[in-house]
Amino acid sequence: DLIKHSPISVAVSYLGGGNEEKKARIKMLEMGIPVFNTPNRAIRGIGAVVSWAGFHRNKKDLQAIPITNRRAPSPRAAKFVLEPDAVEYLREYHLDYPAYGIAKSPEEAACIADRIGYPVVLKVVSPDILHKSDVGGVTTGLQKNQSVKQEFSEMISRIGSKIPNASIDGLMVCEEAPPGLEVIVGAKEDAVFGSSIMFGLGGIFTELFRDVTFRIAPLGRQDAEDMIWEINGYPLIKGARGKSGYDVQCLIELILCVSKLITERPEIKELDLNPVRLFKIGLRVLDVRLFVDNGVNYGKRNSQDK
Repeated sequence: DLIKHSPISVAVSYLGGGNEEKKARIKMLEMGIPVFNTPNRAIRGIGAVVSWAGFHRNKKDLQAIPITNRRAPSPRAAKFVLEPDAVEYLREYHLDYPAYGIAKSPEEAACIADRIGYPVVLKVVSPDILHKSDVGGVTTGLQKNQSVKQEFSEMISRIGSKIPNASIDGLMVCEEAPPGLEVIVGAKEDAVFGSSIMFGLGGIFTELFRDVTFRIAPLGRQDAEDMIWEINGYPLIKGARGKSGYDVQCLIELILCVSKLITERPEIKELDLNPVRLFKIGLRVLDVRLFVDNGVNYGKRNSQDK
């Protein structure tokens, strides 16, 4: 009777309804009235409807991201993209990545390091190595020309002993970023939900505590803000116990940019930016792992320093 004479929406939650609930629930569901078995579930359901309505009222926040190109997942296996090639995706969307060059020899690595400036980081480039740190394929804090040459040779030897048949395209010589707070931003195509975005604290917080949150792309600005606020480690980002916080607005823009990238580039199946280092002002992506549709011929990098 209430619904017949009022434009409001109604949800019902029974407490101890017993036999009355069993009969009435069926009638209410037939009329389109949602029925919940606890008040908590009812409030969560209402909250989801409010969020959905707000999303559609504020479509202008989507920054003109097309949502009509949703596609069924490809049956082909995803192809791992070498990091220098993956960086080109980031550059296209104006995401900050350290200056780097690709070296084939110790001497070339030292020359690139001299040009970039110290300290530098060495990272292996190989289609056979997805997790560089696990095989000793990342070295940070190299301060001198001779140190770069020595570490180049030692890294090649170290990897060769662990993965004898690994194909190595060279080593990336990267500018080392200053200290900051590390976070992770990722995206993945799901067979049911489409593309989803993940955010959380990086380092041990991701590995041990799984302090992460998810949303379905495309995202609006409020979605990105909510993702940051939801994680348990948010006080570290905001600043706690007298310490100044980090650039939250820049982090929001990064999350929205990843949403835009994964939505506009249908060949991307999985993307991990880990870590992303936050500063008091700005941020920088320090490592990228990318998988694309195996049938896509993505652009190749050139050999110049980036």
